[in-house]
This record gives sequence, C-alpha cells and structure tokens, in this order.
Amino acid sequence: MSYDDQDDVLRWAELDEVMEIVLSLKPKMHALNRWFYTKRSPADADELLIDTWLLVHNARSDGGPVSEGKFAWEPINQIAMQAFKMRETLQDKHSSTTRLEQQFMELRQYALKLEKAVVRQHYLLDTGRIATDIGTISWASKILKKSEITVRRYINVKKIWAFQVTKFWWIPIEELKLLLGGGDGDE
Repeated sequence: MSYDDQDDVLRWAELDEVMEIVLSLKPKMHALNRWFYTKRSPADADELLIDTWLLVHNARSDGGPVSEGKFAWEPINQIAMQAFKMRETLQDKHSSTTRLEQQFMELRQYALKLEKAVVRQHYLLDTGRIATDIGTISWASKILKKSEITVRRYINVKKIWAFQVTKFWWIPIEELKLLLGGGDGDE
C-alpha cells in the first residue's frame, strides 16, 4: 500500500469516526428539544448537556479525528463551548428561559455545521472536489427548478452526488452546477 493509499484510508477512517459523533449527537439534540416543550426539571437538561459536552470533548481530546486543524475541529469545539454555556445559563437562577432557548438554537446551528463538515469531507474524498455550499433536496429543487421528487430520482440514479446524514440528503452546489452545465464544479 502506497503512502497516498494509507493517507486515504486514514481520512476515510477519520470521517467514519466523526460520522459516529454526528449520529450520537442527534438523539441528544432531539432530547434537548423535547425538554423545552415538556418543561421537565433542569436536572434533566443538565444531564443531557453534560452528555453532549462529554461526547464532543472526548472526541477532541483523544487525538483522534477531531484534533486541531482537522475538518471537524471548529464545529466540535463550538458544540462543546455552547453546551458548557448552556449549563452555566441553566444553573444561573436569574437567567431566563428565552436565553437558554437562544443558546439551544445556536447549539443546533453548530451541530448542523458539523453535519455539513462531514458532507464536505465525504465529497472531497469521493470526488476530489471541494464543496463551497451544501443544501437539502428542497434547496436543490429550487435551484434546479425541478420537483423534489425529480431531485430524489437524480440522486437514486447517481445523476448528482448526494450524501445522507440521518434523514436528510445533502447536495453540494457544485453538483447542481455540473447538472446545469455551469462548468466542472471547481469554480
């Protein structure tokens, strides 16, 4: 196995590890979301936030795929810091629920950023191209001026590259440019 082959194997392994983090993070985010609607005890939210923080902290501190300079470093760091901030807000007796909800919305944005980082890395490893923007099937259907069903068909017949993370399919803008005849996707 050549050096390049070993490097590719390592990149794919790192991507798989980060994908596992994303898949582990999703149920925690859903549980936190449910907590806001059911207004359970602060201890329940605190436990979820500790679990979230531990998940991402362990990923970035074990020297694995989320070490500094790697593709998932920034969103993982942001998730860890936001979970910590939310715990502080939760423990502050003078803090409002509105502030906690705002922080949760930020946490969701960081989790989404992590998902997109995984898709970008997967696209790079699969195609050798860099994804400058990524969107859902709905987003792609608007750009292509086609129905969502048509976009799904394009994905199924591999007319456009897409990657599924949990229930969402993510499509790089470069794939849409290629389909529309707008160049080789490297622009």
